[in-house]
Amino acid sequence: MRKIELFVLPVIYIVISIIIIWLVPHNDSIAYLVLFSGAVILGMLLQLTRLISEKINRQRIESHRELSTVYRQIESLLALNKITEFRSIMPPFRGWAISPDFGVLIMKSILDQKPVYILECGCGVSSLLAGYALQQNKKGKMWSLEHQTVYAIKTREELKAHGINKFVEVVDAELVTVDIKGEDWQWYDLKHVPEDLKFDLVIVDGPPAFIHEKSRFPTLFLLDHMIKPGGIVLIDDCKRAPDNLVVNDWIKEFENYSGEWIETEKGTYLLKKME
Repeated sequence: MRKIELFVLPVIYIVISIIIIWLVPHNDSIAYLVLFSGAVILGMLLQLTRLISEKINRQRIESHRELSTVYRQIESLLALNKITEFRSIMPPFRGWAISPDFGVLIMKSILDQKPVYILECGCGVSSLLAGYALQQNKKGKMWSLEHQTVYAIKTREELKAHGINKFVEVVDAELVTVDIKGEDWQWYDLKHVPEDLKFDLVIVDGPPAFIHEKSRFPTLFLLDHMIKPGGIVLIDDCKRAPDNLVVNDWIKEFENYSGEWIETEKGTYLLKKME
């Protein structure tokens, strides 16, 4: 829109200049053209000043937002180091991995709720944090579903390096076709997860969005019967519109869950199954 505005002014100037030359006597046309040119130049300068000012304000707001986000993530990293003492270097946070504030939420949920069984969709940094929290509780186990072998292997190595591998089992779970409400979806194969388990906590950070923009839609449909009454579901990335829509779909479909929005860098929903 702004590019169009800047393009229109010269066109208008040319058209009106031609009209002045055509209609106004020659002796007066030059004076009118000078006057008109000055007005146009002033208008363009004012327009350019406005556009520059708007851009500076947008950049200032964006910079402030990013600084606030970074500050919050640093606070969360410090909190994680306060909660537990890491025995090895942690993999990078943010980007494809979870942000530190979601990590704090995972650890606090485990330390406060003391779950016996946890299921995680998508392994990584979150698997390590959960393992440390379970170790502090001295009980519990997590099954972490991962369809990409390279990430499964890397996470197993990290868990072993941190000495918490007995609390987290990374499950090779290829994506298989499942039918949800008459539509085919790709979701994790649960054949390597014990069928009789009832989970106190489910952490949803997969499958990734490149598979389908609403790739997490099948999750609650397939796991509801495996979640204990009073169990909690933590969903990351809910500031992405498709994932937010997925949670809204779940809340409409499953009346036995209550939802709570938690402000984190990527946006978190906490769903609790009613007892």
